[in-house]
Amino acid sequence: AKLPSARSGAIGLTANGVMYLFGGYDGSGNVNDLWTFDTVNVAWTQITEGSTVPSGRMRLSGSVLGTTLYIFGGADSSGSQLNDVWSYDTTKNQWTSLFAGQADQYAVYGTQGTSSPNYHPGSRIGALAQMFDSFLYVFGGNGNIDDVPANTGPENLNDVWTFQVQAVVATPTTTTTTT
Repeated sequence: AKLPSARSGAIGLTANGVMYLFGGYDGSGNVNDLWTFDTVNVAWTQITEGSTVPSGRMRLSGSVLGTTLYIFGGADSSGSQLNDVWSYDTTKNQWTSLFAGQADQYAVYGTQGTSSPNYHPGSRIGALAQMFDSFLYVFGGNGNIDDVPANTGPENLNDVWTFQVQAVVATPTTTTTTT
């Protein structure tokens, strides 16, 4: 039987009673394979689909709404932090890029509670992501908040961002402080 490679930093999400495994670091690089685990038959199945898929990453965040998985950020194989948002529709077997983001991108804050396609969270690893209604909430993580020279690298964050997953517009929900 085929099994996922040994890995760390992957994410596991459950939709429709099925456990999904995505990404992680397998010892030689970050992977972008998607697997399901059948808890009744104790068997893994690799999911393949031909369209665009998220890049390999580890320490990503994710959540589920209905039959759709959502992932946010993480780090690529070079160690660059990400801030992109993807959805995977489990009924259509299809990945969709919802927010392209950029590697090692700083946050662009605006007026708290006001949406704009110009606002976006900074790239980060280890954030908390949770769906509520039709919004993906992202809290904290570790990343660069800005390009101020006095800030010398990734810091723990406590900002909250919301993505309305139908329109995918980022809204700064709270401001950030660092530790």
